[in-house]
Amino acid sequence: MKFSKKIVYLILVIAVIVQIFVNVYGMYSGFIKITNVLNFISHVVIGALISSVFGAVILYLDFLLFNFTEGLFSWEKHYIKRAIVESFLTISVGILIGVIMTLLVNLAFPYHENIFNVIFRNVVITSIINLFMMAGLEGYTFFRNIQQSKIQNERLLKENAIIKYETLKSQVNPHFLFNSLNVLSALIKKDANEAQTFIDEFSTNYRYVMDTLDREVVTIEEEINFVESYLYLQKARFGSYLITQIKIEASIFDHYLPPLAMQTLIENAIKHNKVSESSPLKINIYNNGPTIVIENNLQRRDNIKDSTGFGLQNLKKRYSYISDIEPTFIVLNDNFVASIPIIKPE
Repeated sequence: MKFSKKIVYLILVIAVIVQIFVNVYGMYSGFIKITNVLNFISHVVIGALISSVFGAVILYLDFLLFNFTEGLFSWEKHYIKRAIVESFLTISVGILIGVIMTLLVNLAFPYHENIFNVIFRNVVITSIINLFMMAGLEGYTFFRNIQQSKIQNERLLKENAIIKYETLKSQVNPHFLFNSLNVLSALIKKDANEAQTFIDEFSTNYRYVMDTLDREVVTIEEEINFVESYLYLQKARFGSYLITQIKIEASIFDHYLPPLAMQTLIENAIKHNKVSESSPLKINIYNNGPTIVIENNLQRRDNIKDSTGFGLQNLKKRYSYISDIEPTFIVLNDNFVASIPIIKPE
């Protein structure tokens, strides 16, 4: 939290209001002798300046203390330690400012009573006031964090809904549907059994999309089964020109990925690269440490439009909701290498 000019102005306004009430009370109680209006105004101005200066100093020190203790102890994990340390430092600041303020005021306007009694009284007052100020600072910060969390959650929910919609829209790809129907039409004329298998895989493909759209993660085993179904549909179209290999250890089958993560990268490879007899596309899928790698040889299509990169950005955003580690996409030795983090079971 930062100490701003607005806070200084607020302290000055509060100091003036407080001094007006103090001097009015002192005048009617006989504690302060005020002879005329100018005398009253001078008391208010001098008192406001002194109290605002010391108030600003105290609050500035409180901001430093707040940031210091927040860096050492969080309320969630170390609330007892933070309360003790913060209270001790807050009271110490109150004592220090109380002593300094009393001595300086005594130089300008000497007290008529014993100075040590005045110091003791002022130290108690400034310490108590400072504890209230720190409590107010903590309360304000807590309230602000709650409001910011609500706004952040609403933004994330909105973004997540948009991402899910865009993901669904990308899966209901008219080109993929058109090409799949063409393949199915050819299979019906050629091999009825193969056509039925194609329909089953096609149905499995879209059932998985619909079933997992509202899930944050799926097991790697589920994703592999889906990818195999998706690759079957693509190989029915491209035949032996699409070469794929999946080597993922069974020991991580119960780990997690965002749904459609692997499929997005496979689709990206097919969309942006040539797949032909003279230029077969090779896609290798394997696990490497804490990631799954989808790697393909680069042979960019000549007639493809400029890519928006939406699929890869979408995947990064989906990972940002569930992991601190982002997917990485690099070109290495004429290969496009995508690495997506594996989410371990809790």
